[in-house]
Amino acid sequence: MRIPKWFRAVLDLTLVVLMVILFVTGIGLLQAPSGRITRETGWTFLGMERQGLEKLHTLYSYIFTGIVAFHFVVNWRIFIRCALSSLKTAEKIPFFIGSIVSLAVLVGIIVLI
Repeated sequence: MRIPKWFRAVLDLTLVVLMVILFVTGIGLLQAPSGRITRETGWTFLGMERQGLEKLHTLYSYIFTGIVAFHFVVNWRIFIRCALSSLKTAEKIPFFIGSIVSLAVLVGIIVLI
């Protein structure tokens, strides 16, 4: 099945927009004081209380994860072709280092869950 270029562009742009939203809400959550102080002072970030930021950040992170998975499915051939071409050239060491680091991060995430 051939995927149109405009669809891939929309998919990439959606990921960028979601990444910006997650970045901004993440900064807001980092700056938010603890629960009691937030309630007593009426703290807000971009007009949202801490609970609203948490819900927004969680919701968009689930959506982002789903779209990233869909992005991998749509671009699977490109990823495989890129990996195979890097194995054929002299770029084998960076490929293996990147693979090892990626696997280490994946194992770390699985262990923490």
